[in-house]
Amino acid sequence: MFIPEYIREQVRNIFLTTMRRNDTREFSTYENEILTRTGEMRVVAWSNTLNRDTHGNIVDVTCLGVDLTERKLTEEALRASKARYAATISAVDDGLWEWDVLSGQAKFSAIHYRMLGCENDEFTSSYESWRQLVHPEDIEGVELALQRSHEFGQGFNIDLGMKTKSGEWKWVCTRGKGIEKDMENKALRSPDSCWPLPADKPSPLKLST
Repeated sequence: MFIPEYIREQVRNIFLTTMRRNDTREFSTYENEILTRTGEMRVVAWSNTLNRDTHGNIVDVTCLGVDLTERKLTEEALRASKARYAATISAVDDGLWEWDVLSGQAKFSAIHYRMLGCENDEFTSSYESWRQLVHPEDIEGVELALQRSHEFGQGFNIDLGMKTKSGEWKWVCTRGKGIEKDMENKALRSPDSCWPLPADKPSPLKLST
């Protein structure tokens, strides 16, 4: 195990500072890269403890290292995935929303809010808030389609009326499919998209699965 040259002096100073101050408070834990014999770079988290003799004098420092490389790679991949997802959302004209079926919580994109004449987060991020905006004549058919999707894994494509901030009704289409199944094969999460339909659309609700 080798300390890479570009941080060697920094790591050395940490040890010297710890010994000089007679405690490890500032550097009780510390992360740095190491270079293995094969030339592979790894990230290690160190837990440092001062060892003393019977007179209380510092003898040396014990360092316990935990390899964090795989966790760091996973975290970086997750950050990259979130960045790509955010970029995709910003490039799509559809209003996106995602429903956590168990908790009832939901997430709505900025476009989804704007489509209904609202500012971001203007209504609560929950399925119940979304449901309250659905036209009363449409809600029964909408919930039937959602139930089928969650129980049987069917996709849904629903035309419905939604109430805008101004109180007017707007025809929209929402499409999605339940995913992340539980032990009974019922959906736990439902990512969906939503976009406006022509204002002169006829009134009957159309469902397709």
